Amino acid sequence: MIRYLRVGLRSREVFRNWFSVGLMYLLYRLGLINNRVVKVILKDGCVTFAELDRFGRVINAYYDGLISGVHCLGNDFYVDFMGLRFRVMR
Repeated sequence: MIRYLRVGLRSREVFRNWFSVGLMYLLYRLGLINNRVVKVILKDGCVTFAELDRFGRVINAYYDGLISGVHCLGNDFYVDFMGLRFRVMR
């Protein structure tokens, strides 16, 4: 449970709406909601939609240091993973 809190607090370095999306992710993981898509706002102001399971993978990888950056180009959401840029969500 402590890891969930640490990962959630670390996600505020990347996302503006980290608290509301983190709460939705927690409710999704507990099986209390079925909505899989949430609106995500990056620190640079880019707005995109993300599936909660992919969001969870991104914030956990960021916490573990596997992802060095998160970017938005147009409506696409990219992560820098080990020197390569991958599109995660659209």
